[in-house]
Order: sequence, then C-alpha cells, then structure tokens
Amino acid sequence: DALIQRYADALRTVWIVMCALAAAAGLASLLTNRLNLDVALETEQGFVDGAKIVDEEKKDEQSR
Repeated sequence: DALIQRYADALRTVWIVMCALAAAAGLASLLTNRLNLDVALETEQGFVDGAKIVDEEKKDEQSR
C-alpha cells in the first residue's frame, strides 16, 4: 500500500512539473513574432557560379 502511495506521489510531481513546463512554453509562444511562410526562399545554396549542382545518384535512378 505504501509503495502505491509513493508511486502516485511521484507521478503527481511529474504531472505538476510537466504542466508547468507546458504553460511556460505556451506563454513563450505568445511572445514570439509571427513570421510569414508564404515568401519565396532566396538562397545560393546548391549553386556554384550560377550552375546547378547535379546529384549523380538521383540522376542515375531517374534514368533507369
């Protein structure tokens, strides 16, 4: 009986801590800036001197 009570007390502590963390994360999310995800990505990643880098493995798979 004492073992069950200790288990319940430990689980209650974990539950309270997790609820507090969830509440803190919820409040932090309200303080973040909203970003628009409908914009085009402008990056030079994947390009060298204006030429597109070709993935040889995908190229081989597509030609089969």
